[in-house]
Amino acid sequence: MTEIVISGRGSVRPSATGSAPAWARPGDPVALTGGHPVLGLDPVLLLGRKSVTYNHRTTHLAMVACQRAVEDAGLTIDDDNRDRIGVTLGTTAGSVTGMAEFGIDTFRQARPYLVKPADFPSAVINTSAGALAIRHGLRGANCTVATAALGTVSAFRQAALALSAGHADTLLVGAAEEFTEPTARWAASARDTGPLGEGAAMFVLETAATAAAAGRTARATVLGSRVDAVEAADPADTARVVSRLLGRAGLPADRIDAVLIRATGVPEADLAHLRGLAAAGLTAAPTRTEDLTGDCLAAHTALQIDRELAAAVPGRTVLFTALDADGALGVLLLRLHDRSAAEAAA
Repeated sequence: MTEIVISGRGSVRPSATGSAPAWARPGDPVALTGGHPVLGLDPVLLLGRKSVTYNHRTTHLAMVACQRAVEDAGLTIDDDNRDRIGVTLGTTAGSVTGMAEFGIDTFRQARPYLVKPADFPSAVINTSAGALAIRHGLRGANCTVATAALGTVSAFRQAALALSAGHADTLLVGAAEEFTEPTARWAASARDTGPLGEGAAMFVLETAATAAAAGRTARATVLGSRVDAVEAADPADTARVVSRLLGRAGLPADRIDAVLIRATGVPEADLAHLRGLAAAGLTAAPTRTEDLTGDCLAAHTALQIDRELAAAVPGRTVLFTALDADGALGVLLLRLHDRSAAEAAA
C-alpha cells in the first residue's frame, strides 16, 4: 500500500465573528442569517491585477491558499517535475456567482445576447483547478471533484488513488468556496446549516517516497479515506462506513483522538450520524466548527484539516466526516506529525 503524506498546508480563513451580509433586506423570501467572510484579503496585492481581473473570488481564495501551501512545503516547481505535479480541487458547483452573473447577462444585454466571452470560464466548475495549474505551470493530472459537502474528502480520495496508481508524484489538493450574494441565497434556500462562510485550504499531497527524496518533511500521513452511498437517517450506515475505514487502517476505534464533523441542515440526519459514530465505538466526542467559520460548503472539511495541521499535536489521529443528507458520506483519517522536531533532527 502506497504511503501518502501531507508535506505542506496553506489557507485563507474566514472571520470567526459572523456578521449580517450587506445585501440582506427586510422581507426577503430567503432568510440570510449572517456570514463569515474572509476579511483583510487584498487579491491584487497578493496575486497581481491580471490574475484578479480574469478570475472569480473562489479562484482568488484557492490561488492564495495554494501559494501558501507550496511555500510551506518548500516545493520547487520546474521543468524537471512539472509534468508530474497536478491539482485536485473539491467544490460544490464552482463559482455560483460566475454562473449567476453570466446567466443574468444573457437576459440583460441587447440581442444577440452580448455576454462577455471572457466571463464564460467562471461559469464552469473546473475553472479554479485550471487557473492553479496555469499559475504554477503544472502539466500533471488536473481534476475537479464537485461533491458539495463531501468535496474535500472526495478530493483527498481522488488524489490518493491517483498517487497510488502512479498518475502523479505530487498533487495540490484542497477546496475553496466564496461568500457572495448568489451563493448565500442559493445555500440558504437549499438547506439550513446556519450562517455561510468562505475560505480555502490547500495541501501538498505526495507519496512518502517522493517527499523523502526531495527532503520534504511530512505534516501528516493519510491513513485512509472512503466515500460511500448511505441512508443518512440510518445510524448503522455511518457505523458501517467508519468501521470499514478503521479496519482497513488497522486502528481500533478507541485510538481515534478527535472526530471533526459538520452539520447537514437536516436534524434527523445529524442525530443519526452522531449515533452511528457512537455505534462504531468511537470514544472521542464529535466536534463541529461552524461557530468559527460558518458553513464553508465543500471547503469546510479542508479548513478543519488545516486547523488540525496548524496545531500539530504529534501522533494525534483525527477522523473527519462529511455527511450529505441526500445520501452520501465521506470519511478521512489522518495521523499528525511534529514537523519541527523532524526538521531539527534532520
